[in-house]
Parts: sequence; structure tokens; C-alpha cells
Amino acid sequence: MKVNKKDLITIIFIIFFCLFENIFYLVDTTKIRIGGMYIYDNLCQMLFIITMFLISAKIKTRYPNSIFKYDVIALIVLSFISSITAYIYVAQPIKEGLLQQSSFILILLAYFPIRKIILSENFNYDLFKRNFIKIGYITIILALLHIIFGNYFTIIHVQEAVDVIRLYLDSFACVVIAFFGMDDWLKNRKSSSLLPVVMAYIYELFIGKGRLEFGALTIAIVVAFIFKDKDWRKSLKSIILVVIAAILFFNSSYSSRFHEAIENFSSEDHGVNSMGVRLDARVLFKEQLTENPATLIFGCGYPSSNWEASAKKIKKDHHYGLVDNGIYGFVYVYGILGLFVLAKLFLKIYKLSIAVMRKEKCFLYLMFIIFITILLYNIVFWWYKPAWTLGLVLFMTLLEKKYIDWSRKSYGEDI
Repeated sequence: MKVNKKDLITIIFIIFFCLFENIFYLVDTTKIRIGGMYIYDNLCQMLFIITMFLISAKIKTRYPNSIFKYDVIALIVLSFISSITAYIYVAQPIKEGLLQQSSFILILLAYFPIRKIILSENFNYDLFKRNFIKIGYITIILALLHIIFGNYFTIIHVQEAVDVIRLYLDSFACVVIAFFGMDDWLKNRKSSSLLPVVMAYIYELFIGKGRLEFGALTIAIVVAFIFKDKDWRKSLKSIILVVIAAILFFNSSYSSRFHEAIENFSSEDHGVNSMGVRLDARVLFKEQLTENPATLIFGCGYPSSNWEASAKKIKKDHHYGLVDNGIYGFVYVYGILGLFVLAKLFLKIYKLSIAVMRKEKCFLYLMFIIFITILLYNIVFWWYKPAWTLGLVLFMTLLEKKYIDWSRKSYGEDI
């Protein structure tokens, strides 16, 4: 069977998503190293960025001005500023800060060739969606088999919680398949479209067991379900009622009882108050961030755990981590300037997502941005997980194309 150029490029994207998720987590990346350095992620990312630029180099057509161009550039510039800032405050080598952020920087750079590929109609969305959902299914099934048979032999290579059945996959595919499925169901009402949603919940309940992720997933889906109605006033009233109900619940005694019940069910802490550690870290971050106007505006720099002074500054021995503190860790590194850049990007994604939802009945992007916004409280997967960074960049370009196509169809010109 002959594969056309469009399908071939799409298959390349699918392959890289598999590689970024360690080929269904079957690959033990700790065994792939040179001179003591782990090289799997770096090799995959370098190969990816080179491949994207080589493909896009053959596309000569010009396209409308990029909607997210300056947001992407701003994030990359922030990464360089944070490396310089860390050098100023703790003499951490600039290259060390850049190496720690290399995944983030490289995949953000890929926005430019990916946008060119998407806008040139060299990407088969349906082919990608079908196979991406299969990646999620396979990963979830392998993870469940690992939970069942893991005491006898290793199936996948991931970090596991101590004395509790919980796998830290942090998988992009296992979660996002729910949004593809729900988006399809809201359009066609076919029960088969709900299978990806069910599989994502199986992942959240029995594999990842992330309370915030579970809540974010549910809220994103509920909001999309509410917005499916053409009566916008009714939809907005429903969302306001949901928000009020959530506020009342989380400020009641029932919230504490529910939280305790979940704690006892998952038993994920086993005597270690993970939220307490996060709160202590946030106090430390705030103290250092507000030391002077420069740290408040530009942040305290990106600390590398390989640099003793940086590790000591963020109290690594107390298990304080940037990645476990969501937006607090992000602002600690990049300051108020970073918060402004991120807020501007997210607001732009919200604006475009709502526009394509209203005009094209596409709910995918709104669910995704709601999900990662709620996760900001504790988790910023797209900042340090290559598959999530790639997912964010790909969704930005697909959203941009959908918005441009709609504006052309409606107004005969680009907006």
C-alpha cells in the first residue's frame, strides 16, 4: 500500500509521540547513557527538531502571520534569562541552566516548523487521532498488566509509589485521549466515542491516582458538556452554578472528610504529608522571590540539582521541587515576567478555543486548556515532560489552523 506524503508526515508525528513516552514506557531510559549521562530524551528531541526543520524546509508557501509566534519566543527568552539569573545568584554555569531546560527550549522551537507543516495541509488529523488514541489504549493496558504482574516480572519502566499501587507515568496520551473521545461524542453521540473517556478514567483511578488530575479531567469534560448547548445564557448559568457549588463544597466540612477518605483510599502518602512539603516549599520560594525587585520581576533562575549551591538554595534535601509546585515553581524561576508571559499565552488559547467551539463545534482545545489550567496549582507537565510540551505545541498549531480556516470561510481573509 502506497503512503502519501501527508500520511507519512503524520506517522512521523505519531512515532515521535511514542518515543517521547518511552515507547509505551517499555524502554528503560536509565540504561541508555554515555559517560554516565542519560541521553535518551536528548537524542529523541534532537532527532525530532532536525526532522521537523527538514520537512518544513521543503514547504515554500507563505502563510498568515503567526498567532503564537511572540509567545513562544518569549518563553524561550525566559529560559535564557533564568539561566543567566542562576549564574548571577549562585554562580551556576549558564550552560547548566540551559541543559536543564533543553527539552522545553527545543520543542518550543519546533513550533515554527510544525506550524508550517500544519498550515500547508501536510498533516492528517483523523489519522493522527485514531493512532494517538491507540497509543493511549496500549499504554493503559500495559500499565494495568504491570500492576497485576509487576511482582513477578517487569513490563514497563516507570517510577512507582512506595507501598501503594500507583504508577507515575504522567502520560500525555493516557489523559488526552479523553478529550478526543468527548469531542467526537459531543458531535456524533456515538457510544463508541466514549471508550477513550472511559479508558482515561481507568488510568486516573487505578494507575495514576492523581486527585488533581482526576478533578481537572472531570471539570474540563463537564464544562464542554455544558457548552454543547446553543443557548449560551443557559450554559453560562450552568457553569456559574457549578462554580458556586464547588466553592461551597471546598469551603465546607464535607470537603475535609472527602479529602481524608480519598487519602485513606489511595494511601499515597504513608506518613509523608506531600501537600505539607509543597506548602513549605512555596513559603521558601516566596521568601527568595521577594528578596528584591530584580528577583520578583525576573525570578530566581533555573536551579540545577547537579549544582550544589542551587540544590542547597531550594533545599533539595527537604524534597522541595519545582515540578511538584506547579505555577509557584514556574514563577520562582521566571518571576512576575514569566507569569505575565504565561497568562498572555493561556488567555490567547482560551480566546481561540472558545471561538472555534462556538463556530466549529470543536470542544477539544477548550477541554485541554481548562485541564492544564487547573493543574497549574500543583503540576506543569508541559514545562518538563517532552510529550506534554510537544502536545501543547501541536495543539496550539492545530487550533491556530482551525481558527484561520474559520476566519477565511467567514470573512474571506485572515484575522
